Formats: sequence, structure tokens, C-alpha cells
Amino acid sequence: MPSFSIFQLSADPLGSATITAVTEFSVDIIDNDGTLSDPDGDGSQQFDTAGLPGAINSANTQVFELYSGTVGGQTVEFILLRFTAPPLMVLTQGTLAAGQTITGVAVQSFNAPPIDFEDISSFVCFCADTLIDTVHGRRRVGDLKVGDLVTVRDGSHHPIRLIASRDISPDEFARRPSLRPVRISQGALGDGLPQSDFMLSRQHSILASSRIVERLTGHPDALIAAIKLTAMPGVFVDEQAKSITYVHFMLDKHEVVDAAGIGAESLHLGPEARKTLTHEAIAEIEKIFPELKCCDGHPPTRYEIPSGKLQKAIVRRHVKNSKPLYSHSIG
Repeated sequence: MPSFSIFQLSADPLGSATITAVTEFSVDIIDNDGTLSDPDGDGSQQFDTAGLPGAINSANTQVFELYSGTVGGQTVEFILLRFTAPPLMVLTQGTLAAGQTITGVAVQSFNAPPIDFEDISSFVCFCADTLIDTVHGRRRVGDLKVGDLVTVRDGSHHPIRLIASRDISPDEFARRPSLRPVRISQGALGDGLPQSDFMLSRQHSILASSRIVERLTGHPDALIAAIKLTAMPGVFVDEQAKSITYVHFMLDKHEVVDAAGIGAESLHLGPEARKTLTHEAIAEIEKIFPELKCCDGHPPTRYEIPSGKLQKAIVRRHVKNSKPLYSHSIG
């Protein structure tokens, strides 16, 4: 069952420049219509309230204001779910842990938009066993080191500037099922691609290149989050994985590398990636890439990233027309 985190706050953020995340709760999604929204439309509970203080009825939970602030110099955004005691919120950008304080709290919008459950919290990583093309041939991501030259889609080679990994244990999978990887089966994307099964985190994007993409986006190529591909036969969240090691690596700029014959992105320091990084990791990245010193700034992506809604439409169209995700040359 999908889940996400809700934080209890020390105060109503409206009019409070500094607030503390008192406690973190993990809740299971019950009404899996794709978004946390108000009004929800069907009157059912959106998530399991059993472990929340005050046992609020989430069928009546409103999505209130959108706020921003900073934690240790890092920008965070969150949406208020309840302002009465105890106030509750869900983080939508950045990282936060119970006991941390958000400073410079400011309202960004008094009418917060619905939140796609898939986008609330995510890792943007390869699984360690993924095979990546390098100057020395195809190698496991888990064996790569800083300085290794990986091959990008135009055939050129680029050095890894930063690489990091994280082990996800069976206990953490049990607590946070949303960390389970997406498995893309051999041939699931059409024309025999990928060339072998591989797994990656839900928000890790792969490249789609087809006339359908061009018609829907105006661009011949687009990056699609792995979780959006689960509408395709042979692509699914792997519920059988007992544990996993996630790995991400960063090049001089955002690129698309070859992973088992399909294009997959390198780490991009955008909003989704920032959710997964510690303050220490961001500090290290800013030492290597001084131009990213401002946490609100990040480089452009190598290819277009459509909205979540449009990504789903692209996948639906490929499935409906039985078209491969790659139907012309990718460069």
C-alpha cells in the first residue's frame, strides 16, 4: 500500500516565521485516486488517520496554504493540512526530519494545489545492479567511482563528479513502501528494450523519443518518471525486493546515459533530487559546482520534462497504440 509522511508542527505557520517539525507520521493512502486534494470529490478517506494525533477524518481534511522556508539553508516547501491543534503538514520540496526547525516561513499561496501522491517524497536513483555504458564497456552502477567516464546519448564520454549510495533495508521498506523500486522488464518499452530487466527509483526519469512525444509536447524527446511507466505491461513496482542499494551520480551537467539500451538521466539538482539529499550532500555538491550555491538555482535538464499529467498522457497513448517508447533515433 502506498504511503507518505505527514509532520506535526509546533504552531500554525500562518503568522509564525519559525516553526518546528515535532513528529513525523507515516500514513497509508486509502483513496488512491492519484492526488491529495480538497475537495476530493468522492467523500472517502484519502489516507489512514489511525496514527495521527486527534484521529482527524481525512475525508474532511482540507489542503490549505502553500508555504516556503529554509532548513539549514536549504529551501523547503510544504502544504498545510490542518491549522488547528496540532497543526499538520506534508512536505512537497526539500528535506525535513522530526526535531528540525523551519525558518523564514512565508505563505506562497493561500490556495494550495492538489498534490500528486507520487511526487510527495522520492529518491532519484539507479539500483546498484543497473548496467551503464562507460568508456570501458557496460558496468554496474554500484561499481562506478568518481572520475569514471560514462557514455551519454550522443556517444561522448563524461566523468562522474559525485557519486553516493544508500541501502534500503527490509524494515525501511516496511515503514516506507514508497521507496520500493520500479522494475522495467526486458522488452517492456518496445523493440526489445530494455535489453535486460533493471530497476530504478520511482522518480528517476528515462527518455521517451517518438512521434507521439512530439505531437503531445512539441519536442521529439521527453523525460518520463519511472512510476508513470507502470501503466505499460512489464513495468511495475517491485513488491518482492527484500532490500536494495540505490545509487546516484552527477556529471558536469544533466545528461542521459545508456542503461541496458535505454536512456536514463544522471542526477539533476532540481526539486525532486533535493528531496533525497542531506544537507551535507548538498554542501558537497555546491563545493564542486559553485554556480549552484543558491539552493533555488539548478541547471537546465538535458531534455524536456513534461508535467506529471502530460507524462501519463504520453504513456497512455503509447499503450493504446501499441507503440514503442523509442521509435526514432535519439540524440
